[in-house]
Amino acid sequence: MPLPVFHIVDRFDVPWSGSALEALALHDLLRSHAMVRIWSALPPHPSYSPYPIEVIAQEAGLFPRGGTLVLVGGYYELGEWLQIASPDRIIVKYNSFTHLRFFAWLTELKDAGLPTPHLVFPSKRLRDAVAMEGMVEPSPIDLDRFRPAGEDNATRQYTVGRLSRDEIHKHHEDDLSLYKMLAFDGCNVRLMGGTCLAEYLLTDADGIELIPAGAETPEEFLHSLDCFFYRTGLFEETFGRVVLEAMATGLPVVCHRRGGYTEWIRSGENGFLFDSQEEAYDIIAMLRRNPGRSRLIGQAARKTAEDLFGEPGKSARRQWYLSG
Repeated sequence: MPLPVFHIVDRFDVPWSGSALEALALHDLLRSHAMVRIWSALPPHPSYSPYPIEVIAQEAGLFPRGGTLVLVGGYYELGEWLQIASPDRIIVKYNSFTHLRFFAWLTELKDAGLPTPHLVFPSKRLRDAVAMEGMVEPSPIDLDRFRPAGEDNATRQYTVGRLSRDEIHKHHEDDLSLYKMLAFDGCNVRLMGGTCLAEYLLTDADGIELIPAGAETPEEFLHSLDCFFYRTGLFEETFGRVVLEAMATGLPVVCHRRGGYTEWIRSGENGFLFDSQEEAYDIIAMLRRNPGRSRLIGQAARKTAEDLFGEPGKSARRQWYLSG
């Protein structure tokens, strides 16, 4: 019996994009059970070089044909190739707050006479925002890659950190003042994807490391921390993959109460959600004073990740994609 065919499409031009990583995770989930091809609407960034990504070029006859077409993102133009792709089944994994483009996708699919797409969202928050039916599927995390460090960090300087793309809109305007307060109190603050803050830091930079995105692997960076902090500015996370990666490594996470990741954090049990700057500062200070509680919160965070992304969950998701 021939293997089912899947064509996964995203735009891989932005390094370390959560959407792109979600598309690649789907490839990893299905590749042993299906023939999977990955397509990019634009030339892919070198950070994705380990994967066999093909660039769509309709004039050269290079585009998805037949099989199951999985469109990931919802924030870019699809192209005329869609008219002649002839997929048997379509899945749209919508993962951004670009609703006009998303509904334009649905219109294009309908006008092309293609099958009605199955919709997949990374959070209930995003599904509710577009008021449509669909499956909620958290963006998969590799539990073997993102696992607790397994070493005692009690003797090092207490380290708070954050990880994201190195773009200013990924940061909140109040973050720097919080980092300065933590550094003044003797914490080490590590920000990978934080070089965009350099011009705003100016003075009082002692104890604050601004690290280019990709300078360390995400798991290496997370293993250097005692606490993970996350908040964004105008940009709202539909899921917040980095938060769940931090939880998988057994870190206590302290996150703003705004974003898809909040659906998996039970504040005070497997992480913390805050509303104000003062609350964030107090939570981090409490965790620093109470390593025993910090450890218990981190263990509960890891358990949450295992429940979401362990083998039973992976098998159920794989079966859904393969069921046709």
